[in-house]
Amino acid sequence: MDHTEITFTHPDVLTRGVTEGWADPETDPTRIDWTERLKHAAIPFAVVDGRPLNPHAPTGIRHGRNQLGHWGEQLCADAVVTATTTDGCRVLLMVERADGHGWALPGGAVDPGETPLRAAVRELAEETGLTFPGIHWQALPARYVPDPRASDEAWMVTVPCRADIGTVDYGAFPHPVPADDASDAAWLPAGNYVALTCFLEEVFGGDVFPAHQQLLKDLLGCPPVEVTSFGYGHAAPPEADIVLDGRRLFRNPHASPAMRAMTGLDPAVYEHVLSTPGVRQVVDHTAACVRELLAATGQSVRVGAGCAGGRHRSVVIARALADELAATGVDVRVHHRDVDKPIIQ
Repeated sequence: MDHTEITFTHPDVLTRGVTEGWADPETDPTRIDWTERLKHAAIPFAVVDGRPLNPHAPTGIRHGRNQLGHWGEQLCADAVVTATTTDGCRVLLMVERADGHGWALPGGAVDPGETPLRAAVRELAEETGLTFPGIHWQALPARYVPDPRASDEAWMVTVPCRADIGTVDYGAFPHPVPADDASDAAWLPAGNYVALTCFLEEVFGGDVFPAHQQLLKDLLGCPPVEVTSFGYGHAAPPEADIVLDGRRLFRNPHASPAMRAMTGLDPAVYEHVLSTPGVRQVVDHTAACVRELLAATGQSVRVGAGCAGGRHRSVVIARALADELAATGVDVRVHHRDVDKPIIQ
């Protein structure tokens, strides 16, 4: 079915959500007076034929509220609380969501009559048990968050509220106690976004709540990776921190007349090279090494992938590595230096 035709509202929204007060009891958005909601929207949106339209649609659910309770924009606030260890490492306070959506910033919906900053402080206390009297808070501009529970007619906007408690001895960190919507809470290393995700994966087997991934990338910083494919037969290798040489052990499509004129951008060549025994493991291990370098150094990493002509194997390696890194939230830039160069016979 075309996603533009899908209508879905989770049964919990219409039952538990209404009973507990976090969902609109109205089931038909055309019966809502949108004047006040539009007036107070943190991010302007359109109402078409009486139905709200997500400014970042499509989401995959055209009508209904998916798993969210509020028709249109739901304003939230998230607490971004950081500290610095005595050896200079930045840490971030996060909670593991009880709904299984991963690790997130403490936060939640802004109640009627409440400011986003007060909501962030309240949600922090409810989910971690921590309060920081006298600390300076800064409310950042509201931003849309790509919540996996959203639809084209129900979505989340958050106001990140920052606070830093300064330098703290390891043994003196305030101990968070998870409660409310949180199943766990912890101070996590967060020198940059990749350092955070590496720690979550290695220690907790977890990941970042999808709605907070880009937000945390922007707040913590995420050094980019540059992946360049090249051919040794055309010019010297580009400057790189890691170089993968595919000339000897990787299957060579050049040997097949049917694939010789193709490149690593063609599906047949891509699958042929990646069917080489051990190649996918090499890509996985290289991606892990790149992430460790990003986490440890906080600097960009350059990777070169080479083969004889720069049209087949190197292009496939570069693509596969870039896809693997992008899937873990790393910003990747790919350049195929020699893919359009003449075929080396």
